[in-house]
Amino acid sequence: MRALRRGVLVAALSVCAAACGDQRPPLCPEAHFVGELPVAATTISRLMIPAVTAHTTSDKDGIAVDLVDGRGTVSYEGRGPIPAFVFSAIPWSLIDRTLFAGLGVKDGVWYPFYLYCSDDGRLTEFDGEMSDRDVAVLTGVEGTCVAGGATSAADFTIPAHSLRDVALSCGFTVTTPPAAARPLELGSSRPGTATTLVGRNVTVLPFHTVDCRANCGTPGWYELHALLANPTERWAAFAVYYLDETGSVDASNGFQLPNAQQYFDSYPGATWQLMR
Repeated sequence: MRALRRGVLVAALSVCAAACGDQRPPLCPEAHFVGELPVAATTISRLMIPAVTAHTTSDKDGIAVDLVDGRGTVSYEGRGPIPAFVFSAIPWSLIDRTLFAGLGVKDGVWYPFYLYCSDDGRLTEFDGEMSDRDVAVLTGVEGTCVAGGATSAADFTIPAHSLRDVALSCGFTVTTPPAAARPLELGSSRPGTATTLVGRNVTVLPFHTVDCRANCGTPGWYELHALLANPTERWAAFAVYYLDETGSVDASNGFQLPNAQQYFDSYPGATWQLMR
């Protein structure tokens, strides 16, 4: 339930971000990861993908969504069409929406995105990110969005590719105790390190942050949207690290390749600090 609760409250933050205008922290220094992160080819079972069909009917801000049975393309920030798929569906009854989380994949960059779909079949908002820039695109859109049974049972393959020039956000530190069985160390404008729940040693690249300490829920939290990678295994994942005001740190609402599974992790005893 923790991942589900988090996903719902992330949506609340996005609505707040739209309403709060320019009340944002200072921009981070321009910093990027130097190096190339290979990702192996991945076959994703059709059963792993929520069967949602979504299309924009407007061209506001150059945003275009064209998904059938959870697969298709998205375009935003002058980029696209980007091959994309949906990996999670989170009901949000408070505003009669389902939040569909997805990932666009092209050589060089990953594109996490979120669709806001009403119970009466409308696509009402779009929220998109990109791993090579510390930005997010959140705007209202017009379109259709219908969840239902898949019309195609075919699996699909994401070709082998590499990630490059990953942005490095700022304003935080996260550390585990020296004797921690699974260490985690994250810091501003630099690559971090972690050991995952299954014992994989990874580089962690937080490329975007979201401040949800107010207006989202009680207690509040802070988000680090990150890429995780192990070049030797040609493995990578997108995940959101949640820094709770209660003191805990966990990661969820993500997806990993080539495992083709949602990503979850937690770090008991980790501490964190914010500098902006």
